[in-house]
Amino acid sequence: MDWNPIFSAGTILTGQGVLTVNSALGIVSATGKLKLLSSLSSDGSQTLAAVLNRTVDTTSGDVQNTPIIIGGAGWPKGSLHYAGSDTDTNHFNALGQAKSGVNLFIY
Repeated sequence: MDWNPIFSAGTILTGQGVLTVNSALGIVSATGKLKLLSSLSSDGSQTLAAVLNRTVDTTSGDVQNTPIIIGGAGWPKGSLHYAGSDTDTNHFNALGQAKSGVNLFIY
């Protein structure tokens, strides 16, 4: 596949410990900060918005200007990291397209 990832910078919310590359992220509506994607959340972060492009440690505070991928990219099935027991099935349809409508895919 020919990917042309779209990169941005985001603020990762404190208190999540170490998040690794390929962590799927949602946006907390009230703050605009990113946190690990969970279908059980109800604060906006239950919707896929981005994928983390480097490992960050959120233990002692928000991590600002973190590189994230917001579109134009894909990952092999099973390679993204989610909160709890979420899997690709929670966030991608049968064709591998993000259910949230963002231009991110699994294959």
